[in-house]
Amino acid sequence: MICEPVHYNAGCIPPQPGFLAYLRQRTQEEGIVLIFDEVLSGFRMALGGAQAYYGVTPDLCTLAKAVANGLPMAVLCGRADLMEQLSPGGPVAHSGTYSGQLLSVLAARATLETLEAPGVYEELGRRAERFYSELQSIFDRAVVPARVQGLGARFGLYFGRREPVVTWAEAVACDQALHRRFVLGCLRRGLYFHAYVGLPGHAGFSLAHDDDCLDEALTIIEDVARELARQREA
Repeated sequence: MICEPVHYNAGCIPPQPGFLAYLRQRTQEEGIVLIFDEVLSGFRMALGGAQAYYGVTPDLCTLAKAVANGLPMAVLCGRADLMEQLSPGGPVAHSGTYSGQLLSVLAARATLETLEAPGVYEELGRRAERFYSELQSIFDRAVVPARVQGLGARFGLYFGRREPVVTWAEAVACDQALHRRFVLGCLRRGLYFHAYVGLPGHAGFSLAHDDDCLDEALTIIEDVARELARQREA
């Protein structure tokens, strides 16, 4: 069984309380391998990713993106008895042209050393809480229907609703046209949001984005929100 422990591909939908623990219990009872896809969630809210944050350990885990701070790298890790099934020691073929590519490995080591420093995730959490709270307040003041959901350094924007988004169906049912106008309004002002056509987008920030950077983004977003409000009134 494979799943995203936090559904960042749908913006940001955290698991319902007890859900991951239930998956762990049931897969262990049935002898099923539990795999967490932490390509997006890895290192975003804790050094150990979502599995450390929620206290649920899978049998296998995939990582990428943040693990090498943007350099191309993917990681498969997990229980020793499962990993030992891979070649050359085991019967399962596994190879890649760039496996163990030195530059990415060195980047990953440097990234992990940075993230292991005391207070890193406390500061990341502080910035996230302030940014998401102020972002939601901007939409509320402008009377633009939008829901901000974030966890750690990644978040989702759901236009056309104010209630919590807890399912994929709710995420894709949001107002994509309004979302697109928001993204284009930000882009014209020099702020980039990654957006998908017809699908909920997910966004994020990094340790390089300090309070000044986030405040600059909030100023632009507030200007765009006011523009969207005027368009709705016209």
